Amino acid sequence: MYLWIAGAAVVLIVSMASYVVQHPRTALAPVVTETATTTPPTENELTTDTTGVFTLALGETGTSHGWTITPTALVEDSRCPADVQCIQAGTVRVSVRVGSSTSESIVGLTTPVATPGGQITLVKVVPENNSKNPTKPAEYRFSFLVVAQ
Repeated sequence: MYLWIAGAAVVLIVSMASYVVQHPRTALAPVVTETATTTPPTENELTTDTTGVFTLALGETGTSHGWTITPTALVEDSRCPADVQCIQAGTVRVSVRVGSSTSESIVGLTTPVATPGGQITLVKVVPENNSKNPTKPAEYRFSFLVVAQ
């Protein structure tokens, strides 16, 4: 009997975690606004947003609160496709360069990364995964929240 209850509790916790990852706006994540990119990104393109949240493609550079961020590579996209029912939600990890530094940090979806002077959080990734139509690297848009300390 206790084993059945423990198993049910594990399934409930995994389901809740999956929902929080897949629906960050309705769960515990902060409500954010987005800056739409209307033209294809070019190398070293600068997008400025004073709210602390901005959306960038791979190779595009943005600035917020005096910070310059460039997502350089998609490290992992293990999100559950929207047209499939999964046991685990998965995650997205992207490599980013902050400022003029030559070193890069790996930022995971909804996981804040501390940097000198504050933190960066990857709050949203579009488009959603689809098992029948894989996303090309140029189609990804990464929304970052910058919090200065």
